[in-house]
Amino acid sequence: MKKRKRLLVILSTFVMAAQPLCVAAEMQDAEGFGAVEEIWADEENEEEFSAAPEVGNEDLNGFQAEISTEENDRIEAEESGEIISGAIAGDSVDSGISLFSLDYYTDSYGAQLDGNAKALYDLLVQNYVVDYSQYLDSVDFPFEFPDTITFEAVVEDGSFQRKGESYVQATDDVKTAIQAASDAFSYDYPQAFWFRGSNYGYRVSCVRDGSSSTGYRGTFKNFTFKPANREISENAHTRMGDFMNGVQSAVAELNEQTLGMDMEQKIKRIHDYICQRVTYRNDNTLWVHSAASLFLDADPAFVCEGYAKSMKIFCYYMGINCACVSGTARGTSSGTPGAHMWNYVQMDDGNWYLVDATWDDVGTSPSSRYLLVGRATKGQYITIGEERVEYTSFSTTSAETAGPVFILPVLAEESYADNKGKNEPAVTVVPTVTPTAAVSAEPTPTASAEPTPTVSVKPAPTVSAEPTPTASVAPIPTVSVTPIPTATPVPTATPTPTTTTLTLRVKQIYKSSGKIKSVRTTNKKIVKVDKKGKITGKKAGKATVTITYTNGSRRIYQVKVQKGIVKTTAVSVNKRNIILAKKGKSFQLKVTLTPVTSQQKVTYKSSNSKVAAVNSKGKIVAKKKGTATITVKSGNKKITCKVKVKK
Repeated sequence: MKKRKRLLVILSTFVMAAQPLCVAAEMQDAEGFGAVEEIWADEENEEEFSAAPEVGNEDLNGFQAEISTEENDRIEAEESGEIISGAIAGDSVDSGISLFSLDYYTDSYGAQLDGNAKALYDLLVQNYVVDYSQYLDSVDFPFEFPDTITFEAVVEDGSFQRKGESYVQATDDVKTAIQAASDAFSYDYPQAFWFRGSNYGYRVSCVRDGSSSTGYRGTFKNFTFKPANREISENAHTRMGDFMNGVQSAVAELNEQTLGMDMEQKIKRIHDYICQRVTYRNDNTLWVHSAASLFLDADPAFVCEGYAKSMKIFCYYMGINCACVSGTARGTSSGTPGAHMWNYVQMDDGNWYLVDATWDDVGTSPSSRYLLVGRATKGQYITIGEERVEYTSFSTTSAETAGPVFILPVLAEESYADNKGKNEPAVTVVPTVTPTAAVSAEPTPTASAEPTPTVSVKPAPTVSAEPTPTASVAPIPTVSVTPIPTATPVPTATPTPTTTTLTLRVKQIYKSSGKIKSVRTTNKKIVKVDKKGKITGKKAGKATVTITYTNGSRRIYQVKVQKGIVKTTAVSVNKRNIILAKKGKSFQLKVTLTPVTSQQKVTYKSSNSKVAAVNSKGKIVAKKKGTATITVKSGNKKITCKVKVKK
């Protein structure tokens, strides 16, 4: 047998993410970068080294560095990393790293992502929100970036060297994409309450390449996302089913309570529901920095993150556009700012307003001081604009190591009550990915930071006795006496435009609904739009379509036209757990595909058609007592529904 030499190069974990304020001690041993190299060599029998040993907590799936001393054409090694996400970021400068094509917030932080970051974000949503029930045993999953990351590899003495400008840049690209995807996911989907970051591993493959200045071309591949050892508590992910049952029950209760209410009344009911059921308490665990307690504990209690994430979850499943926002807040002009999380909610006038259930939870009867208010609204002592500073980076370890920068919703200047009657109704934006209430699991920010001391920053209990500014402010007299002519709109009355990301195949058509006043496209050769709102992909490329409606609102479509078929990236249904009383009863499944322009067919299949049959249009019919599983599939994406027939 020819002698061959095998080397395993294992590069130690690097940290690229946020250090939550209350878990600083936990992360001290992971700061900085280090390298540990272990080498196994066998001059006689290469079969003895068929798999690489484990390193620390990392399972590298048998990845190993392997070279031939005769040919030396390929060298492979593993690397691993670790991220913290969903935290209230500490004080820092922005990294300036942005992968985003949008210049304002639309319906999620994930909608701002591009390329590899967006692809991983979509996978996180699919796996931990849409298909969460398949991850109760293990939350690890493999993936590949659609945009391959390569670099000019440095190889010396037959061994891959972790150095070189090209390698550093490529590594930064990997780190930034994974961090951005995780950060956006954790803020957009707090249903995954257990999620607070992830370890991950990947393979570096170096192949001889004469066109490279170093002689080798390196490629990152075989990624594995492993969040199990970073979640808020051991095996918390196994409780996703119980959590979502709690969410479904609470949403059903709120939907019943808010039947016939307008949007403002619904927001107040959600806000009061949280305040009346939860106690503010910080027990220095990560559990209270999630929404878990409200849906899993008999005596729910948490800190500001729990309030904000619960608000986000309820709004999500009730069709209200809501964002989690973190930053610092102070109660007085001379007070010490403390880390805090709250919400911005987009109302039917198209504007965004602040809701802070934490600071309104001041007694038996919740205050409404911080309910649908604007930047100029007075808080307890000073205006909202003076009280708060927003963070645009969600995961930060220090001023030198900052996470990607996100775009936040623009907070209205005045409160919703003050703006009533000034603006025409705008198109309500619903989150891009909409799993049903029984479906999801959202990441809970691991942020362990709250206003310090939080109790001193929150309004005192006596505040609840004061009338809410927004509730007591009546429409400005001059507005009610002398209405502004519709022909001369005031600038402040212009609704904020909403944005939709649209993917089309060449020659594919998408029809925009509504009464249209005018249309515009930035590039007619790529995307055509007619006066009726019909958008047509002409050739591969990107263009922006703006449609203005007769009520004054605008919708902006960021259109990507591609040559290949538009594939499904996610499937959701209107109900995951269906109970049919007896034989002959039926239920109609309603399926939502992401993107909405997907060209892949939807199919339905029953695991037991003798119990529950389903036709090609998604109608389920009870046949006899028992249980069955309905699988809904589009392309390679699928979702399951459980059907129980009682008799």
